[in-house]
Amino acid sequence: MNIKAYLYSLLGYKTPLDLLYEIEEGTRVYIDKKDLERGEKLAKTTMPKGLVYPLGGETYEALQDVEVSYLIHHIASNKGGGKVLLFKGERVLITKPESDKPTSYYCLPINIDEVEKRFISKPVPKDLTYSGYSLF
Repeated sequence: MNIKAYLYSLLGYKTPLDLLYEIEEGTRVYIDKKDLERGEKLAKTTMPKGLVYPLGGETYEALQDVEVSYLIHHIASNKGGGKVLLFKGERVLITKPESDKPTSYYCLPINIDEVEKRFISKPVPKDLTYSGYSLF
């Protein structure tokens, strides 16, 4: 661990993934902007040097089955998220990153309907606030 990462850890910073795990475990109710900004700082210090960052509009293909996180979007409020498996050979379209050297990306699977069936068990259109999902 580098010195910056160690210092941020001592200050109580947690990566965005750590924050999400706390929500899943029930030890945290929400993530505020300050915690997320601190988490981004910590996550960036642990990234390897020379990392290639995807650009918006690029398509990537899973070379093996890979678990990714998803967010369910509603017109009103966020109704949750979780994990879904992208199968080997499935491709995703990267959306434009919100910052330089981001720690995560939003993306949409090319086969959006097929992936959606894996984590939405009932037809959602009955809920008029449902507006889709994204992977990150």
